[in-house]
Parts: sequence; structure tokens; C-alpha cells
Amino acid sequence: MADRKPDGAANPEGPASYAPPALPFLHRLPFRLGAMVLLAVLPVAALLVRDDLAARDGAIRAAGREAGRLARIAARNQEQDFERAQALLETLAGSAVVRSGTDEERGAHLRDLLPRLAGFHDLHLRAPDGAVAASALPAAASLALCDDDDRKRAVATGLPVVGNFRTGADGVPVVHLVRPLGGRGSGDGRVLCATVGIGWLASFQRNLDLAGDATLEVLDPEGTVLLRLPGGRPGSGVHPARDLFSFGEDAPVVAAGPDGARRFFGYCPLVTGGSKQGFGVVVGLPEEAVTAPLDRALRLSLGIAAGVLLLSLVGARMLAERLVLRRVNGLILATRRVASSDLSRFRARTRVCQDPSEIGDLERSFDDMARALERRAAEIEAGRGGPPPR
Repeated sequence: MADRKPDGAANPEGPASYAPPALPFLHRLPFRLGAMVLLAVLPVAALLVRDDLAARDGAIRAAGREAGRLARIAARNQEQDFERAQALLETLAGSAVVRSGTDEERGAHLRDLLPRLAGFHDLHLRAPDGAVAASALPAAASLALCDDDDRKRAVATGLPVVGNFRTGADGVPVVHLVRPLGGRGSGDGRVLCATVGIGWLASFQRNLDLAGDATLEVLDPEGTVLLRLPGGRPGSGVHPARDLFSFGEDAPVVAAGPDGARRFFGYCPLVTGGSKQGFGVVVGLPEEAVTAPLDRALRLSLGIAAGVLLLSLVGARMLAERLVLRRVNGLILATRRVASSDLSRFRARTRVCQDPSEIGDLERSFDDMARALERRAAEIEAGRGGPPPR
């Protein structure tokens, strides 16, 4: 009895028939050549995109730092303006004319002094009952510029008071300063008031590198927008990014502003030199102005990478078709003709391939095989006594 092979034993002769795989295209030469091109091109494209993403990230961080730097510049320069204004008011409050002159003499002195003080919109002296005793402007105009709560607070504390930031009638942002004549307990209820323009902040906002969409805002200690440039009108309620600011520290953030536009915000506390503390200057740089050029560069890099990849695939396909596939397909057809023809009528190719590549080696090997088959067919016919093949 012949030995039986155990179930599952390997057949040394291989399978009896060809069984195509589930996804035959994955095993075809064009697909494999395309995969090789992808492996070669994709790393370069990934490096290009990575460099653009790194540049975008660096620009975003730089924009945040720049917003903080601009906020510090605006705050420090405005603090210097406040210091100069407070020092001038202190000197003026201690002058002989203001302290002991008549109301007419004080008014004349203030009217003469106001045009020579850059940035001052008004100077006036308030009586204990709140009436304007002397002023550089008409009394009604002086009353319209100031806040009586600031006067009362200065009288009660004996300390200089900085009022709210707001936009004046001429569109220039201003702030009201109040200085009592004498300290707490020693004053007579009279206060010297000044309305000072915050022209430096407005000029600074106009000269920002991203002027037009860049904003400069002044916040009170609760985060309410007291002054907004450009536009002048403050936003309603607290600043939307108020909770993201770290008061007392430089902490640029990206958030939506009062107008809903996203900006890089930089915050810096503003030391007013008065009794109020906690004011802050916020500079906002539009996010789109910073990221739009970088996004365009990223899209361009992606487009170039996709174009190079597509051209590489098309070029690889054309070269493969011309240099490899056409010749391989010719060999496949030739082998099929050999397999389907009568060997007695088979004629090997007479030309010899001159290509030194591996494909050329394959063609020469096939020609050698064909000539060997042709000779073998001739020998078989000769042995049978039949006519030699023509």
C-alpha cells in the first residue's frame, strides 16, 4: 500500500492551480512602483509642512510677546504722562495765587496757564460746595468735563484722585485728575481739577504696526472697558478675555475681543499715581493679520507637495510603462505563445537584447530558453523521422 501523506502536509510541488489574492492590484508592479515613489516623496513633503507649521507656531508666540511688549510700552509712557500731570498739579496747588489769591486772580492765572500746558484740556478750582470758583474755561464747560464723585472722594481722603477714562467732546480720550488743596484733615474742601488728554495712547494706537485692526483698551479694576481705541466707545460689561489676564503679570492670550474678533492680547497694569489702583492697558493684535500669511504659506506648501507627489506618480508611471511594464508584458505574451503553441512550429527570436539591466538579463534568459526549446523540438522531430521544423 502506498504511503499516505498526513493531512496538512506540505506539497513539495506547490499548489496545482493559481489562486488570485483578494486584492490583486496590491501585488501588481505599477502599485508597488507607486508605493516606492510615495515612500520617497512623502518624507520631503512632510518636512516642508513641518517647517511651515513650526514657523506658524513661532509667529503666534512672537505675536503674543509683541502684544505684551506694546502693552508695557503704552502703560509705562502713559504713567509718565500721569506723573508729569500730577507733579504740575501739585506745584500749581501750592502756588501763592491758587492758595491765597482772589477768584478773579486764580481764573486769570489758570486761563493764562492752560494754553502753555500740552495735553491739558481744562484747569479749574472747585469750592467746598462743588461750585466752580475759578476756571480756565467757562464754568459750565468745566462742570461738564468732571465727575463730582471724584471731587468728593478727594475731599474725604485728602489724596489725589484719578477719575474714569473716557472720550471727550472732540473725540480725544481724556481722564479727570483731582488734587485737594492740603492733606486729609488739613484741607478746606477746595480741590484743583484738571482734565488731561490721553493723546499719547491714541497716538500710540494709530502708529501700531497693525494699525486699523489693532486695538488699545483701558480697563478698570473690575475689567470693564473704560476706553477703547479706535472707536472711542467702551464695550459693554467686562472685557471678554478678562479672566485670561493675569493682573500684575505679562500674560498675552488669544481670545475674542469686545467686537467678537479674535486677537492676540497683551496686558500690563497701569499705575495712575492716584488713589485708584488696578487699571490696566490691553493691546490687541488681530489674529488674522498674523496667521493669514502663514496659512497661505502652509496652503502653498501643501499644494506644492501635492503637485510634486502627483507629478512624481505620473512620471513614475510613464517611466515604468516605457522602461519596465512594456517589456515585462512582452515577455508575458511571449511565454503565453510558447505555452500555447506547437513546439514543432515554434521559432525562437533571432535578435539578442542589448540592455544590460535586470530586464535585459531576463529577456536574454528567455531567448536562451526559447532557443533551447527550439533545439529540443528539432531533436524530437528528428528522432521520430519526421520533417525538420521549418
